[in-house]
Amino acid sequence: MEHLPKKTCQNGIGYTLVGDYYIPDLQLPEESCPIGIWGRMHKAYLEQCHPAQYNDLILTGTLWTYLADLNEQAQNRLHCIIAQMKETEEIMGMIKEEGAAYFARERGNKVEVGLYLEHIIEERGMKKKDIVRKLNLEESYARKLFGGQRIPTRKILLQCAFLLSLDLSDTQRLLDIGQKPRLYPRVRYDAAIIYGLEEKMTLEEMLSLIHI
Repeated sequence: MEHLPKKTCQNGIGYTLVGDYYIPDLQLPEESCPIGIWGRMHKAYLEQCHPAQYNDLILTGTLWTYLADLNEQAQNRLHCIIAQMKETEEIMGMIKEEGAAYFARERGNKVEVGLYLEHIIEERGMKKKDIVRKLNLEESYARKLFGGQRIPTRKILLQCAFLLSLDLSDTQRLLDIGQKPRLYPRVRYDAAIIYGLEEKMTLEEMLSLIHI
């Protein structure tokens, strides 16, 4: 029997003899580029929630380029959000000078936050009991919340934002009405929440990345 060489090369492709067959020496291209905080967060999100897409990006050798591009887009969006928030803070400063009348009208009181949530739930065609169940709230607490006797925590309002598929603007308004601090992109925790809202993540997907 003719002795076959261990290695061979044809058409510019190297082959290694394995048993009776030559296997092409294929290697994935090595990628090396910074992916930043947003790229790392999206990488974790893909691994947890979209493993098929994650593996496809690895096998095609495009994962790091994809994450670097996404990080650049997210960074640009962050700069845009910060600029918009700067303008908003200036306007808020002017509005606050109007005093209690503004807060009664826009920021709301204990009753208004419950009514506002009910309005959004109805608008989305959802049921209040389903939201209460997904939030794992006690019946008595939920009754007081929607009845205006309790102001929900910031955590509950943020969870509501994901359950109701609110965008960043509506989430900020919900926090205003609930008399809770707005999301601020320079705070790492808040930046992660903003990222989840912008990517239209579900509550389950967001909880797989951070605890809210």
